[in-house]
Amino acid sequence: MGEYGYGFEIIEQHGYNTVGHSGGAPGVNALFRMLIDQGYSVIILSNADGGMRNLYEEILTRYIP
Repeated sequence: MGEYGYGFEIIEQHGYNTVGHSGGAPGVNALFRMLIDQGYSVIILSNADGGMRNLYEEILTRYIP
């Protein structure tokens, strides 16, 4: 687990320095992550319970250079 500052998670994932936050409630889920050094942001909003992390991992490994 990374650090937590000003309401954001600060985490190194797959070699990327990331800052963001995620969460949800019954029937909704969201994930927001900024890849600081690459200049990308990933935002996933869903009307489903869970599953955001799997989609985010696929985006990181497949689409971000």
